[in-house]
Amino acid sequence: MPPDAPVINAVCFMNRNYGRRGVRVKRARIRDMRHSALLLLLALLAPRGLACSCAGQMTTQEKIDHAEVIFAGRVLSVEDPGETARAKLPEPERRAAWKNATETSHVEGWGPHWGRKVTFAVTNIWKGSPSELLELWTGYAGDCGIDFAEDVSYLVFARWSRGGRVVASMCVGTLALVCARDELRALGEPETLTLPAEREPLNPHNFSCMQWPRRISGASLTGIVPGGYVEGNLVIDREGRVAELQLEHPNARRMQEVARIVHNWCFNPASLNGKPVAVRLQIPASEDNE
Repeated sequence: MPPDAPVINAVCFMNRNYGRRGVRVKRARIRDMRHSALLLLLALLAPRGLACSCAGQMTTQEKIDHAEVIFAGRVLSVEDPGETARAKLPEPERRAAWKNATETSHVEGWGPHWGRKVTFAVTNIWKGSPSELLELWTGYAGDCGIDFAEDVSYLVFARWSRGGRVVASMCVGTLALVCARDELRALGEPETLTLPAEREPLNPHNFSCMQWPRRISGASLTGIVPGGYVEGNLVIDREGRVAELQLEHPNARRMQEVARIVHNWCFNPASLNGKPVAVRLQIPASEDNE
């Protein structure tokens, strides 16, 4: 059978009419336009030095050799103290503070002025001597920062910044711990490390080794809403069924029909290291993007 051939999910078809449990239809929220305008302004004013450009993909051994700190740990919190402080300032002062922060970051690297603070509960150490609770700094997408997620365990390859802080970028190999089998083997003791059981439903964006779910049956939304466009999120369980659904649309009656259709969708479930897992996904802007 070709790899892209549809596979019939028997469990899905046996449960096509199991009801609307978990359906919540919400009216559209008013977007925070001021926040969006600020993000646009920052993007337009960003210095060229903030553009992320990695030199090339490192081998596993190169990642180990390059890192000054290597550890495994679970993320307890992700904070952005600099942006939190700047958000409280009037607009002219905020722009000046942002400019000063970017200039400081070029000298000291990521830190309280510019960057996100990620607090880890460290479980294993291979290089360096981090404490049981470690504060690591990373940037944003535009300057090669890592989008760490709370309550997810990672294998971290980090270095010391000029400002004396532990920092990590997307260019040097940090990844979710359950996806790091090759790296753990190269570090020499994979058998002694118990990989964590991640709490489901998972966000697939946090796991590079995840096989995403694939829809295999169900009616189209085109004709119900213009262009098949909807906003919301859904949980696809380990058997490929829609277990939870949340939609946002000003027309509640039309969304009830959308909810009925989506609840009858069937998927090949997501898998992580060959095992099916439940995932939470944003519903695509239109079905053309599935």
